[in-house]
Amino acid sequence: MAGFTWAGFALWGTMKDEGQLPVVEIEVKGAHPHIPADDIRAVLKARPLGSFFTVDVNDVQKRLEAMPWVYQAAVRKAWPRKLQVYLVEQKPVAVWNDKGLLNDQGQVFNAAPTDKESELPRLYGEDGNSVDELEGFKGLETLLGGNGYQLTAAWLSDRNSWELQLKGGLKIILGREDTLRRVQRFIDCFPYLQGSDKQPAYLDMRYDIGFAVGWKEEEKKETP
Repeated sequence: MAGFTWAGFALWGTMKDEGQLPVVEIEVKGAHPHIPADDIRAVLKARPLGSFFTVDVNDVQKRLEAMPWVYQAAVRKAWPRKLQVYLVEQKPVAVWNDKGLLNDQGQVFNAAPTDKESELPRLYGEDGNSVDELEGFKGLETLLGGNGYQLTAAWLSDRNSWELQLKGGLKIILGREDTLRRVQRFIDCFPYLQGSDKQPAYLDMRYDIGFAVGWKEEEKKETP
């Protein structure tokens, strides 16, 4: 009995010894175009992983999910010295306050926009209101896009007042109430302004009937 007990302790000591079965390979799976596999390995190897038997896969998962572009990570051991990592990347749908990004769930993640995100719409608002803002933006974008207008930016104030910007720079001030109805009024009425000699800078739709127009200042042309 004493011999079996001693052998058991010896075997456990061997399994715990990182020098016996250290984790030496990290296999990365899943689509992760924003995260080079070498960066993932560098994050994990910044601290000792331990041996195959002692590596904490929950800790590894937390370290991966702390990376800005990682939405979700799954980690499993593969005999004899491998960790298999499966990553789900964030899906950016908008630039948030010019410094972060929104994923498709309306969650802010603090990754710097790259060239791939240059065409994404820009949303501005309170961090705690990002989910509601994205939901409202989608409804406005659908209504405008279905009528040939591309929505490129939106502002939602702390009082839930909307302001939109279309491709080309035209701004639409909607305010807090009846936003979809006001957008529809813009769609119905804006074509009548397009034949004007002046170019509108913004339309203020916060009126029960009609709207106000702000015109762009005429550029002064220098004569030779």
